[in-house]
Amino acid sequence: MGDSELEELKRTLQESGVTMDADGTIRQRGLECTLIEAYDNDRPWEYPEVELDLGEDDTRFVQVSQIAQAFGLIGGDPENFLLPVILHIDDDYLNFRADNLLWVDYDDERYQEFIRIRVEQIEKNHRKQP
Repeated sequence: MGDSELEELKRTLQESGVTMDADGTIRQRGLECTLIEAYDNDRPWEYPEVELDLGEDDTRFVQVSQIAQAFGLIGGDPENFLLPVILHIDDDYLNFRADNLLWVDYDDERYQEFIRIRVEQIEKNHRKQP
């Protein structure tokens, strides 16, 4: 997400009463939002999202990682990396606490381990489905 897109998202979120606490809780107009585990067919992992009312006839799903990025809750600087990605330090892709999110390069060993764990979880979950 480019800087201008990020600033626009942040402005839209703020105007719509969306906040994200350091503990990863997202609220809209004071009400806690529910994480939705959505599938992105282009990538081998799930992107948790929240459904937000962003204005007149504009309800959409927004990735939690994009909200965390817009509010500056991810440690480090993505500009330091060729292919910046967000690492969940504890390998829990649903843990969006600010102290658990860190910008790293795609080739970082910790990120590759995180992805390996996610792929195993997804494959295990898909085998359980009929």
